[in-house]
Amino acid sequence: MNTAAATRTRRRQTREESRRQILAAADALLRERSYRDLTIDDVMAQTGLSRTVFYRHFADLPDLVLALMQDVGAPLLEQAEAMAAAAEDPERMRAGLEGIVAFWAQHGPLVWAVSHAAGHDEELEALYEGFVERFTELTAEGLRTALERGAIKEVDPRATAEALTSMNAGYLLRSFGRAPFGDAETAAQTLWTIWHRTLYA
Repeated sequence: MNTAAATRTRRRQTREESRRQILAAADALLRERSYRDLTIDDVMAQTGLSRTVFYRHFADLPDLVLALMQDVGAPLLEQAEAMAAAAEDPERMRAGLEGIVAFWAQHGPLVWAVSHAAGHDEELEALYEGFVERFTELTAEGLRTALERGAIKEVDPRATAEALTSMNAGYLLRSFGRAPFGDAETAAQTLWTIWHRTLYA
């Protein structure tokens, strides 16, 4: 690698590292305080970097939280896809639900911050509602397939998906959004009992 290429590589790595540091700092702070109490100065004080560095990566705080939620939210949608594909198999559905609870147990404070900030920022509101709607769509799709194959009870796939998804979001937000946090095993068992009795004979 020539000198110019090596320099570009180091600069790119430095930019990526500073972005990761800012995202990590915001994540840590949002576990301790609400979005409305978060400031750019607080975030950058955690990293030891300047405000100038912040603006190289993000336009403002909503943009930062948006990026953070997109980063951590990808596995949640992957879990939703896995659950949708497993609707015919109660044991796999249960495993998928346990994975969703595990996500909330790890990232609940961040989701809490985004859900509350959504009322004050249209882009964050669209992101949060988009996650909920995508999860609902995936669940409804899985229920339709399972219903066609006689694997679940006679239910309205879309309405049932909306009800179960809304229940999950509300219950998990209250359980893991802010301390004192709930117990993940209890949460998973409680939700699974409701899902199982709703869907399976």
